[in-house]
Amino acid sequence: MFRKYVPLSLALALVLAVGCHQAPVATPTEWGITVHDAPAASKHPPEALTGPRDVPADSYLPRQLLVRLAEGADAAVALEGFERFGEISLGDRIVGLRIPEGMSLVDAHARLLDRPGVTDVSLNWRQRPSASYVAPNDTLFGSQWAHQVTEAKALWGGADPVKNLDASKVIVAVLDTGLDVTHPEFAQRVVAAADFSVDPSRPSSQMRDTDGHGTHCAGIIGAAGNNATGVAGLAWDVNLMPVKVLGEQGGTDFGILSGFVYALGLDSDGNGLDDDGYRKVLPQGKEDCRTRIISMSLGSSYQGRSPFYDFVFAEARKRGVMVVVASGNDGAEVCAPANSPDCLSVSSTSRYQVGEVIWEWLSGFSNRGDRIDVAAPGGQIYSTVPTYANSTGTTSYATMSGTSMACPYVAGLAALLVAKHDPSNTRLNAAFHDQVRQHIMATSDDLGALGRDDKYGHGRVNVRRAVTSPFPAQVL
Repeated sequence: MFRKYVPLSLALALVLAVGCHQAPVATPTEWGITVHDAPAASKHPPEALTGPRDVPADSYLPRQLLVRLAEGADAAVALEGFERFGEISLGDRIVGLRIPEGMSLVDAHARLLDRPGVTDVSLNWRQRPSASYVAPNDTLFGSQWAHQVTEAKALWGGADPVKNLDASKVIVAVLDTGLDVTHPEFAQRVVAAADFSVDPSRPSSQMRDTDGHGTHCAGIIGAAGNNATGVAGLAWDVNLMPVKVLGEQGGTDFGILSGFVYALGLDSDGNGLDDDGYRKVLPQGKEDCRTRIISMSLGSSYQGRSPFYDFVFAEARKRGVMVVVASGNDGAEVCAPANSPDCLSVSSTSRYQVGEVIWEWLSGFSNRGDRIDVAAPGGQIYSTVPTYANSTGTTSYATMSGTSMACPYVAGLAALLVAKHDPSNTRLNAAFHDQVRQHIMATSDDLGALGRDDKYGHGRVNVRRAVTSPFPAQVL
């Protein structure tokens, strides 16, 4: 039996945004900070769809809805009277619909929920970036404090260095504002770039990042290391798949979901792409590469769960693909999509340094709650930005702050663990996914209250310990 879900997102002030912005005021404590109490969830009735009091008029597409159809449902019957603008299939189907003239959002929502085979209905929310910018032998490595506190630096100089891990068959998909594919830090390692930000039903292979956010996140994951230039990412030889889902005017849930399915290695009908899709255009020598991690520096102010993200994240887990999501920057409870159960939800830490001494605690902007899995450095993170003009106001390298920066750090660590424990890409299943997830949490540094807590989850990730500690034989 299918439960017909009437999402609170239809009435809440859900405005998804790239997870980084200025921090609210926070109160230091002996082991961290106390951020503001989470605001209560909105209780607006469905009628708010006709004019939500707290939702900007441009925060969603006014004449569109997303519908999830159960596998085998008769789409002609379920969607009669509505024009389709796109479709994604993973067994169940997610269909984008245009509302007929003369029909209100409230009426359309009610009618669709009553149709046979319809399991979920939601607005097609816009997503916008919102970031805070500051214009090994890598020349800027000394500015990368994250590698110090996570002990990644110790590995690179040790007997079992991270640089000897072969991540060349691992793909990390970065769903973001795009990527400067010409940046020297990513040479020979950008694969299958796709832009879903303009028309999700007709993605383009052309790629630019005029915002800079996506390039910054990608550098945290995989900027080249030990090349005497710029910064070092965590996984120096990992392949990066830039999937642009946010453009100059933002993006939509449907665009992000479409990009997510593409990143899994499936087309919009849920078919594998090995024969005639993006794998065919992989560079020579990379035919055996697979998407193993999807990094999403996206957040929202909606504290309810999205059935659409729950659905696609669960499908990723079945395929052994780790989804890492920024928890958000409202100093409040974890919001969608980071509150979905089948992703790693990441909070952010910041540093306070006097001389050689570094204090580290929860960033003032970071969300927290019972869905935080781990924390990672996210305050004042130095990384790559486009070599051409972009909204950071600088080129090549810059600092940003946010859970957006913490998220790709965990994605980079996950790539190292996949490279070490499944170098041939044969363990494409939920069991291996769960092992990686558990290992990242179990090897983290326990900050804050003893044991798991709502600020740091199971702790701030420790790269050295995660890479060198025995891998769990099974998930507990």
